[in-house]
Amino acid sequence: MIAVINDFISTRGVSGSSRGAGLIHQALSEGGAADAGTSLTPRRKPKTRLGRLAQMLTWDFLSAPRAASRLGAGVIIHATNTGRGWRGVKSVVVMHDTMVLDHSTLFNAWFGLYARITFGLSARSAHTIVAPSHHSAARIAARWPRAAARVRVIPWPAPEASVVRDGGDIASNARLVVLVVASLDKHKRLGLAVEVVARLRSDTGEDVHLEMVVRSGNDEQAVLATIAALEDSSWVRLHRQISDSELAHLYATASVTLVPSLDEGYCLPAVESIARGTPVVHAGRGALPEVIPMYPAAPAGQDDAEILYERLSEVREGGALERQLEDLRARSENFSLSTFRSRWLQVVRDLAE
Repeated sequence: MIAVINDFISTRGVSGSSRGAGLIHQALSEGGAADAGTSLTPRRKPKTRLGRLAQMLTWDFLSAPRAASRLGAGVIIHATNTGRGWRGVKSVVVMHDTMVLDHSTLFNAWFGLYARITFGLSARSAHTIVAPSHHSAARIAARWPRAAARVRVIPWPAPEASVVRDGGDIASNARLVVLVVASLDKHKRLGLAVEVVARLRSDTGEDVHLEMVVRSGNDEQAVLATIAALEDSSWVRLHRQISDSELAHLYATASVTLVPSLDEGYCLPAVESIARGTPVVHAGRGALPEVIPMYPAAPAGQDDAEILYERLSEVREGGALERQLEDLRARSENFSLSTFRSRWLQVVRDLAE
């Protein structure tokens, strides 16, 4: 059966979701289930916000499914949360998370309205829903109980080729380099990352640097204002639109990757970081304890700023990387590209029956 990918997300720039769409297409192409090279994207990008909203709605629910039908596809895989099938074309919806519904005040009101209309419709009509974590699967089941039986958990894979750390042992380094890889959205809380690292610099007197790989989001101005308000901001550096090799180099040279997010449906950068030989610090939100179990789920009333500060301080003492690498090796099959490929191929095979 031919399966095609609705890769609308790639028109919005490089992100975890667009990289996920690429991983799915690679897995299916290598397994012979995809029409080689067929990722469906609109030919034009509207200039107005209203036009872009209209395109989002019509593309996922009309244009892309009809294009899949014309190609003779039996399955269309919607890579980002929304979409449906067409006559003879079954739909698979990759629902990364339900954050826009769970934390609506952190998102644009129009996007919240769009999500309330389209997420439920997509979940109820999908032949299969794929979630990257058990956390996301549970949130989907809680919102749409009748869809629970159609949810499969397929974690994103870790890079197979690890990069040898350029900086040697973390505890012996003269400078601590903290890496953040995220969009500039409110739920990512990058302002919190700046504040926590600033406190660490002040309390320890150490030359701690913050490298931030970012893309635009709804909290961009606030984060930039937080950085501008620093007495000395030379230790903060923002990277935009960098290559995969440049990102791999940052992972390999950083001391620690910090994930300050309020919630996560998975967090691909966390797995990528460990695979590159760099430990991860997070506050136990969302799916992060599934990805990096060294830190448990956050208890109610937890001060995330304090716990992130404490865990960053502990990383300086060493040992975190070894523990996290050991855990990743123990679960390596679950995060392997071959397992990811076989699980996606099974999704398509099951729909072909």
